Amino acid sequence: MGIKQRSFIPCRWKSNGRSWTMPKASSTSLSPLLTKACPSGHRHTTISEHWHCSKPACSRMQQARGLTSRMCLPNTTRPTSGPLRINTNLQITMGNEHMTTIPDLTERDRRLARIRAAMAEENLDGLFVAGKGHWWTGRGYFRYLTDFHIWGHDGLIFIPRQEEPFLAFSSYAVAERIAARGWITDVRGDVYIAPRMAAECVARGYGKARIGVAGHQFILGAGTMELLASEMPDAEFVIADDLLNRVRAVKSELEMCQESELWDLAKSAMERFVEVLQPGATQRELAAEASRVALAGGARDILVFVGERPGEHEPPQDTPLRCDDIVRYHMEILGPSGHWCELTVNCAYRNPTDQELKLMDSELLAFDRIRAAARPGTHLSEMAGIFEQTMQEQGWELGATTTAFDFHGQGMDTIEYPWFSAAPGWGKSQDWPLEAGMVFSYHPKRNIVNGPAWSTGINEDIRITPTGAETFSGDWSHRWRRMG
Repeated sequence: MGIKQRSFIPCRWKSNGRSWTMPKASSTSLSPLLTKACPSGHRHTTISEHWHCSKPACSRMQQARGLTSRMCLPNTTRPTSGPLRINTNLQITMGNEHMTTIPDLTERDRRLARIRAAMAEENLDGLFVAGKGHWWTGRGYFRYLTDFHIWGHDGLIFIPRQEEPFLAFSSYAVAERIAARGWITDVRGDVYIAPRMAAECVARGYGKARIGVAGHQFILGAGTMELLASEMPDAEFVIADDLLNRVRAVKSELEMCQESELWDLAKSAMERFVEVLQPGATQRELAAEASRVALAGGARDILVFVGERPGEHEPPQDTPLRCDDIVRYHMEILGPSGHWCELTVNCAYRNPTDQELKLMDSELLAFDRIRAAARPGTHLSEMAGIFEQTMQEQGWELGATTTAFDFHGQGMDTIEYPWFSAAPGWGKSQDWPLEAGMVFSYHPKRNIVNGPAWSTGINEDIRITPTGAETFSGDWSHRWRRMG
């Protein structure tokens, strides 16, 4: 299935009475790269209190792995108000670990087999797959097929019906790194990827083939497509976005495992925000603390929003928090496996009103009902209907339809197919029937005429099973967290 890559997150308590002391380096919230010999004589490195030993057999690490205590992070100095200060002269001990499953070639072969089966149904001789180093959409195709995170540039993969895939990438250096990962080793770096790939395809006998193009709508540049067509005038090109999107929509068992691992990391990052939240700390300081946990666990990209008033939902600013109402914090994290997740925490510095409590209860009831109904064969529109019906039963008056996505696929792109919005025609929703193994980001939203100013902010990832939808979050609570 894969091997485990371990990321160790420190705890405040000692591991069997043994601990390592971090040298005092700075009074800022970020600690420098530090290296120290552990009692076993090995060299341990920490970035932002993130420990890792290069010796897998280190006895100190083995002892730390036995801990079952709840994960926590380094102490902070918590003044009543004012700038947040992290205590950098503190003891660092090995604590619970976040583990990332690294897929092997067996997983690659399973993915290729499913893609080739779909190609056969469409009578395709080959498939071009476009990639772009863009966090919203573009990386996912390449990560799915190469298990390599591209941070920039453009690329094209060609998947034949029988032979091994090959690719071109617009960075020579990155192409070599992709090959080194081992999933696709036949690579070439060239700024002009279309002519290079077209020439390669013609040389291999695909000049007159029927070829699908995945990524045609959102990823592949129009000029690149024109070059492919002009360099391969006798080939028949077919838009194949749906082909690859439908394959990727159903996650493998290994991907489900990776998603669960990401959620463990994401919850730890959110709990860190709650732990250090205090009046006077700036939005950026607090977001940095939560992001530190995510990055220490291998996150590759992070999107953060924070707000203290209804409707505020902005990237963190250098603005002190008042902490006199509700603090809403939202993170979307691209984990080390290439998968995304998103979640929100609501921190209440006052008692929620009766209306706020009722709205939360109503939406959580709808969530329960939707999960029970979300079985293979159910359509996304039916799930949206359950949400609306439940809200109306609970006495809420629904206004104009929003353009928000109630559900969207969640995987190696932030938003994947299928997605659904209740607004007719908007977003060209795909009201696909559910299949076991699909993963969705869940966040239905409606304009509630008689509702409170604060919405619930519920965000969750769910996986479809034969008996209904399950959450990845486990014991995570979406309810208001009473602070202070």
